[in-house]
Parts: sequence; C-alpha cells; structure tokens
Amino acid sequence: MRDRPKIIGLICAWGCRDWIGLALRQAVEYCDEVIVNISSHSPALDKYDDGTYNIAKNFSGIKLFHTPVYDSRWKSHHSIVKARLLNEMVEYAYNRADGNWIWTLDADEFYHRGFANFIREFIENVDDEIDTIELECKMFYINAHYYLVGSHKRLFRIRQNNINSGIYFVPTQRWAFERKSVLIKGKPLHHYSMLLNPWMKRDFWKTEYPDKDQSKKIRWLDEIYKNFDLSNQDKWIRKNEQLFGIKSPWFSDSFKPDENGRLYEMGNDRHPEMIENSWVVGVKDFRNLYHFR
Repeated sequence: MRDRPKIIGLICAWGCRDWIGLALRQAVEYCDEVIVNISSHSPALDKYDDGTYNIAKNFSGIKLFHTPVYDSRWKSHHSIVKARLLNEMVEYAYNRADGNWIWTLDADEFYHRGFANFIREFIENVDDEIDTIELECKMFYINAHYYLVGSHKRLFRIRQNNINSGIYFVPTQRWAFERKSVLIKGKPLHHYSMLLNPWMKRDFWKTEYPDKDQSKKIRWLDEIYKNFDLSNQDKWIRKNEQLFGIKSPWFSDSFKPDENGRLYEMGNDRHPEMIENSWVVGVKDFRNLYHFR
C-alpha cells in the first residue's frame, strides 16, 4: 500500500494582522507542513506593514520563509513576484515529492473543518491525470453576511517535472505543466478578501501586473464599493450596470450575484469554525474599520 499524499500549505500574507493568527491555526491543523511568507511584493504596499510578521514569527508549527527585503528582484509586480516566491517556498519544503500536494491557503480564505478530511480522501483517490483542484467560493462583500459566488484553483499536485525544473507556479499563480483540473462542488471556500483593507486593495491593483490596465477595478472600488448601500442594493446595481455593463455589485462576471443581480445572504448558513467563533461576524461594515466611506 502506498503512503497517503502529504499536503504542503503555503501562505503569503501582508497587512492582515487581525486575520493571520486564524489563518495559521487553520493551516497547521489541515496540512502536514506549513510554509509562510510575510512580504509586500511591491514598494507601493510597504506602508501597510501592520505587524503581521511579528505575529507569524512567534507562531509554532510553521516555517517562516524569508525573502531578501532590499533585493530589487522581489519588488516589482504582484503577478510576477508571487509566482516566483511560491516556487522558492516549495523548494524549501521537506515534503516536496512526486505525488504530494500543495494547498495555497491565503490569510483571508477559510474552510469548514470537515473539508480537511474530505480533501485528504479526495486526493488519495483522484484520477492520476488531475493536477489541480478547483473549489467553489463565497466572496464576502462589506461584511460576513453578504457574498458573491465564484471559484478558485487552490490545490496542486507535485510531479517529477516540477521537481526537475523547480517550476511549480507561473504568473499569475497558475500551475505549471497542468494536464487536467477538477471542480469540487458543494463545499465552498469562504473568501474574505474584500473585508480587508480596501486602501491596500486599491494600491495592490495599481501594481498587480506590469502590462495590464487595472483602472476599471479602481474606478469600481471608488465609485461602487465605497458607496454601496446594503439597504438599497438595486440603486447601486443599476449604477454598476451603467458603468461596467453588468447587472451585479461586482465589476465583472468573475464573481456572480443571484438571478436578480443582488448579493447572496448567509441566512442560517454558518461560517467555517475559525470565523464563526471570531470577531469577524459581528462587524456590520468593514469599510468603516478602514475609514473607506
């Protein structure tokens, strides 16, 4: 009988002091090995240093991967830097072996505890042609009670050609040498990205790509997200449609609303345990935390 595949958890984080402890607890619980990097990826984001590193460095059960802070090769555009960084983090892993898996666990993404056991069974029995696993996603909007739906690729199988070449990810965080992918339905990850600092998101989008105009996203953030009124969604959905040609609170169809263009509501659904039992669910409007109104 062959050994069960090992899981390497990778976390890249910056400016997320209030989230990093929850994310690290989840990663250590779910993965066989956890490698963490705390860095800004571009000079434009340096100012959002909020002590996230100081929390991570005192956390047991992880490997903290250091990048040369003043080395210019690490300071350019997120799309390029993150892929390069993830490749070096995998090379640093002692479970870097053919047939094992990588799970990218961003500091703002969480899963129900039962999913960890499910995914271990899944990767043990998945078709050998499958290299990546895509997951349905709830993308939260303004607070932890309203969301859009989408999907993300988050688990990646290591192959010998990855190991031989040292290439695992290519910009922008896509898996190298991918053959087939599978989408797991009905077990969504919970993505809280828009509940983090929107000022940092704004500067992030400005420097995300070296050759891609992100002005549409920034305009959406300034004109729609900043002003969106949960008690009058239809007004802002119409405004979004006028500006971006899509009946949605979002600027594209990458995350989708309900059939009426409105946000989905959590209702009686529960968040992953790490979030359900935290401060997050009690915040009515995360924009107010960052004076983004």
